Amino acid sequence: MSGIVTAPTPQKRRTRLGIKALAADDFRTLLEAGQEPLAVLGAGGVIQYASPAWAAPLGAPPEELQGRSLFDRLAPESVPEISKAMEDALGGATSVRLDVQVLSRDDSSISMPATLEPFQDSSNKVRAVLRWRAVTDEAGVAPSQSAAGSGLESRFPASPAATERLERSMRRMRFMAERKKNYLFAVLVLALDRHELIADMLGRDGRDALLAKVGERLQGALRPGDQVSHLIADELWVFIDQISKPDDVIVITRRIQRSLEPPFDLGSEEISITAAIGIALSGDGAARGEDMLKNAATAMHRARTQGPGRHEFYDLHMRERVRKRLRLDTDLRLAVERNEFVVHYQPIVTIRTGAIKGFEALARWQHPRRGLVPPGQFIPAAEETRLILPMSETILQRGCAQIRTWQERFSEIPGAPFSLSMNFTSAHFTGTAVLDVVSTALEQSGLDGSCLVAEITESMLLRDVDTVLAVLDELRRMKVRVHLDDFGTGYSSLSYLHR
Repeated sequence: MSGIVTAPTPQKRRTRLGIKALAADDFRTLLEAGQEPLAVLGAGGVIQYASPAWAAPLGAPPEELQGRSLFDRLAPESVPEISKAMEDALGGATSVRLDVQVLSRDDSSISMPATLEPFQDSSNKVRAVLRWRAVTDEAGVAPSQSAAGSGLESRFPASPAATERLERSMRRMRFMAERKKNYLFAVLVLALDRHELIADMLGRDGRDALLAKVGERLQGALRPGDQVSHLIADELWVFIDQISKPDDVIVITRRIQRSLEPPFDLGSEEISITAAIGIALSGDGAARGEDMLKNAATAMHRARTQGPGRHEFYDLHMRERVRKRLRLDTDLRLAVERNEFVVHYQPIVTIRTGAIKGFEALARWQHPRRGLVPPGQFIPAAEETRLILPMSETILQRGCAQIRTWQERFSEIPGAPFSLSMNFTSAHFTGTAVLDVVSTALEQSGLDGSCLVAEITESMLLRDVDTVLAVLDELRRMKVRVHLDDFGTGYSSLSYLHR
């Protein structure tokens, strides 16, 4: 089996299906190959085992992933392909090469080349192995470092070793608490604000170089005995040992934020950053160091929603908010699959004459239990999970078809032909796929491009001006009109408006 190291034991045999059957010793060897980026999957895509290297891109420790379905961590566009490949693998088919879109901790989509292949254990049960594949595997050349590695491990302790220190500290804390009043320690998870923009601008190597410099600054701002460790991607965590009260952590956190204020010199680039910081205290009920990390990470995500350079303490109410958000994300994925979204049309009226000139397409979610869900409760989550893309495609197709129908039925009404206005988000402009979506909707409905209005916001232009403008130019070639929405509420740059 390509890429999986197993001991050459006498029990190894080959079945008529051509699948390697693993005896107990072989299976144990497979599972203990922790540096190999692989996961063992059962029926329904349930993750029965995940190696640390496989779990790293998903931003979760292996034990958190085990027992959960792989499909919970896939972008919607990958689900049909992986589902079919899983069926084939569990049916005994040969290995399949895939490009899997996985969701990381912040719900951003990461493309991972992968191989899915079956194996049969000593009890003749067929399972599947999903292995991340480095790009250089195509040429048969071993990568210089793990596909999941960040290059920071040589500069900061890897998270497993750091977690072990947390576990030791918690044991010490319980011991000290019996002898010393108010003995506390804290875990901070720090993540760069505007992390997607930074990654786009600097690339992975530049981001890692920036993180290394951030870690050095943090270490300089801390006390002797405190520790900085790399967690995943754009995140670092800080262990604050022996504080007497929560206010002490706030003092240290502000010192950390101040240390990040001077720009970072990256050679060809000089960049200013801020960071969101989540704080978990040892007295918050967490039983393990890993739980403290999760709590601090939950608080960090909450801090991110409050604006740049913010910090938040973890509290038990956050856990309930996280549960609700996970449920919302799950329901949204099901809503896309079940086609639960409907379109409401808001008339656009000419004030001078009162004539209807067009309609704005508004997405509404007809939830089977909650009824009609207003957009403020699901659009932000849809944007963060990128489910806004398949949802918007459905809304656009229906909207174009409806406007074309109304144009034909009410052609004598003053103001016809009607136009359709629709909001486009930054997710639509990360590539050129939106052009195919618009072109298909116009072609299938028969609606002329001049009757479609794409509404974009000023903040979209600040992500990647050249890419956004290139897509807008192509839309204009289709005769699609572009309206800039909420101009002046952000950076108010007239140069962007002119371009």
